[in-house]
Amino acid sequence: MEKLWSKVDKTGDCWEWIGRKSSGYGYLWHEGKEVGAHRLSWMLHNGQIPEGMLICHTCDNRGCVNPDHLFLGTYKENTQDAVDKGRMSRGEKNGNSKLTKDQVVAIKKEWKAMEYKNKAELARKYGVTDTQIGRIISGSRWGWLC
Repeated sequence: MEKLWSKVDKTGDCWEWIGRKSSGYGYLWHEGKEVGAHRLSWMLHNGQIPEGMLICHTCDNRGCVNPDHLFLGTYKENTQDAVDKGRMSRGEKNGNSKLTKDQVVAIKKEWKAMEYKNKAELARKYGVTDTQIGRIISGSRWGWLC
């Protein structure tokens, strides 16, 4: 499709979209609706995108439309890919975090050593809720840490 490829710079390994972008992704009008340039590239080479599936990038370049860099994935797989590649803000990198990595390690050690009778005491010490302490202890928050 000429409309797609006319706005692509193929000089590098990643074929960079040089048209309109939003949040790093390229967009263009196709068949009366705006679509992601990477999605259209994938469809032109592979066919329709199954319901509920995403088009993910092996190169992690949102502006890339090289079909060799694109693959089908679920939301869960795409998120796991981002985590595996260190692209997710977690722990201290998350702007909403009230704790540091060292504090979380200390919380886990203190709880395991039974230095506190309940989560509320530990929560007061670190300025968070007992629910957050419970999540840290269970591993549903900061579980990747230790």
